[in-house]
Amino acid sequence: MRTTFRSLLESGKKFKGCYITIPSPQIIEVMRCAGLDFVMLDLLHDGLTIADLRPMIMAADACGMAVMARVEADDAEKICKVLDLGVSALRIPNVHNADIAALAVKNALYAPTGTRSVCPNVRANHYACFGPVDIEKANSELVISAIIESQEGIENLEEIIKVPGIDAISIGRSDFANVKGVPGQQEHPLVEEAVRQTAAACHRLGKSCSVTVSKPDQAGKYKDMPGISFFTVHQPVNILYDGYKAVCDRIDKAME
Repeated sequence: MRTTFRSLLESGKKFKGCYITIPSPQIIEVMRCAGLDFVMLDLLHDGLTIADLRPMIMAADACGMAVMARVEADDAEKICKVLDLGVSALRIPNVHNADIAALAVKNALYAPTGTRSVCPNVRANHYACFGPVDIEKANSELVISAIIESQEGIENLEEIIKVPGIDAISIGRSDFANVKGVPGQQEHPLVEEAVRQTAAACHRLGKSCSVTVSKPDQAGKYKDMPGISFFTVHQPVNILYDGYKAVCDRIDKAME
């Protein structure tokens, strides 16, 4: 039932997923039951570790959910490990220029394109049960998404998009708002302008763009933007809080 991120991109349909920072295969299964198409395992923030990922990726594969991991471009060891575990896409933070994007591609792909180490006895290759690594297939299936989180990144937007091996671009709303002097205002016009500029450039240059929507209804304003292929929504902890807060408020009101 494994679903690759590449298959979602090639479907021609807009799709949705979210970050997760807590080690829970069960939550991944629930998210898939709810209709999310992919999960993003966040190794940049909070406490998720490489050791936590295997059961989470196995759960996602079993229920047909694509898996992406957020890792730094220069962390070749971590990139290798998450790919060996079976993630089918990478999201690279802090991509300020084409050199950083190219480094991510180099560390993620096998030779001759990149320098990723080859080991057949890993989960992504079915533990070598069916033979050696299919280098060409692995390289062609992998999706690499770059996050632009700075003014420098916006200034170098087209050069980043044009890097061979980069498939998608997104604006890191929180960090971009911060560097633009409007911290916490993810929907600020300065941030929204960068999102729309990125989507238009991706469409023009044949790449994909993703957008974070903190409220589901916000997705509607991107409905007719062809550059936008997928959305990220609130994390499980946010959804959990909203749900339990509503329950508690209703109980408190009933006791008045």
